[in-house]
Amino acid sequence: RAVTRLPAPRITSSPISAASRTIDPIPTRTRFPTTQPCRVTAWPTVQSSPTVQVERHDDYLVMTPASGPSASLVFLPGGGGDPDAYVPVVRRLAEDGIRTAIVYLPWRMAFSESSRAVVWQRIDAVANRWNGGPFVLGGHSRGAALSAQYATRGDTRLAGLVLIATTHPRDHDLSAASF
Repeated sequence: RAVTRLPAPRITSSPISAASRTIDPIPTRTRFPTTQPCRVTAWPTVQSSPTVQVERHDDYLVMTPASGPSASLVFLPGGGGDPDAYVPVVRRLAEDGIRTAIVYLPWRMAFSESSRAVVWQRIDAVANRWNGGPFVLGGHSRGAALSAQYATRGDTRLAGLVLIATTHPRDHDLSAASF
């Protein structure tokens, strides 16, 4: 049989894609890179407004309603994607009175035990920043799987879980969870 080889696709850069690739100015203090090229830093949703205060930290982004929070949500993004892609959703929650934080995953995945430990530290840092009050932990895909794993640690501040499009946490029994 004859095999026809197609030429490799040529990758070109358009003015739009070249202009949208800006480096996120967040400094990184850990040995795990938490940010990569990002497009949303110029979006209005990442800036404070009269209704939502936005705080960027090295390891997470916090949005607090100006009227005071009615609840708190810590959100872990899906693996491999840009965590700032969740900013419009998180912004809407903050506008509705829910204090929210997007915790950045090391290497945008957190598959190793040491990188998961970094995620647990970041969740604890956000919760402690919020005076240790109750919070809901949520995530999408890989972030949801990590949320289920965190829930098995028995953190008494955890008030609930929001798991979006994730695998079943078969290795983590949540039946005894008190939230």
